[in-house]
Amino acid sequence: MNYDDAIGEERRKMISLSGAWFIVVTLTLSAFVLFYAYFLDDNKYITANIYSKNFAFIYVLFISTLWVVRTLNPSYLDKNWMRNASILIFINGMIWGGVVFCYIMENRLLGPVFLCLIVLFCGVVSGYTLKLITVYCLPIFSSLLLATFLKNGLLQTMYMSIILSGVWFIIKTSDSLIKKRINKEIATSLILEKKAYNAHHYAQTDYLTGVFNRRGFENEFKKTVSNCLIQQKPFAIILVDIDFFKKINDTFGHIAGDDCLITVADKIKSCIKFYASSVSRYGGDEFIIIINDATSAKVEMICHDIKKSINESSLKLIGERCISVTQGAAICNNIKSVNDIINDADKALYEAKENGRNCYRIAE
Repeated sequence: MNYDDAIGEERRKMISLSGAWFIVVTLTLSAFVLFYAYFLDDNKYITANIYSKNFAFIYVLFISTLWVVRTLNPSYLDKNWMRNASILIFINGMIWGGVVFCYIMENRLLGPVFLCLIVLFCGVVSGYTLKLITVYCLPIFSSLLLATFLKNGLLQTMYMSIILSGVWFIIKTSDSLIKKRINKEIATSLILEKKAYNAHHYAQTDYLTGVFNRRGFENEFKKTVSNCLIQQKPFAIILVDIDFFKKINDTFGHIAGDDCLITVADKIKSCIKFYASSVSRYGGDEFIIIINDATSAKVEMICHDIKKSINESSLKLIGERCISVTQGAAICNNIKSVNDIINDADKALYEAKENGRNCYRIAE
């Protein structure tokens, strides 16, 4: 996971966690509006009550629909979560913008409603991106300014603008602090994740050749057997043994031997890179290859490519003589042969050595 993806995921989690709190607060405000509309109704404020009831009912319907969608299809809101969150929060802002407009126009409940909105802003800041905060605040701030201008004139509108500017400054400052905290947490998390990955990687990698070691092979073999069971597809094992490796070490030294191992590993990786396969250092001078979704033709083609590629390479410390390998392969067509496949490949390797080396055999 890269840095941007990690920040996006952390933001998504925070919004998901604060979503329940957000709904509770806004439903509480909706109940507050309905309470005033139904129980404190009078002729003087009849317009505000009618419209506020409508807005409150719209909000309850909106939340109910959201709940039904979430229940029927839990993954819906997780897909394109930023776009979905933006739409939902904008609708929410529009509804409360309408409530605020009604009450300001009739000089009623400005204080309580405005305080409740500030509480909502504080809730939105807890992990929401500045984009989401903006789409929420825009309709509410616009309603406040428009209603204040229509009801109280330009001077009161300027005063309200100063108040809203202060609220926005607090929101931006809080957002910056949250970003710093998230950045610190993400950076720490990525460092720990990288260390864990490196530890796991190095524990399964041969330090000299860069391919899997014996432990890495065992893990890859378990995965392959599991896929064989689930997908019912055969796999193959190819054992690759460097010819006369001990003689290379004794004649030219261990540095030449190491160069030989590195060259063979690189050639094998190059030959199998287009196939769903892996290569591991199985012993001192022996490599083992796993071929997924194997067929006899595919295995024979890979063995031929490896033989040809290594025959065409030469190491200066070994002189003009090309290094060569002998290969033995076996295909596992059913789960009963899993325990025998490596033995079958080993037997095929032994037959190839008996046949003069620098060749390959595939077990029948």
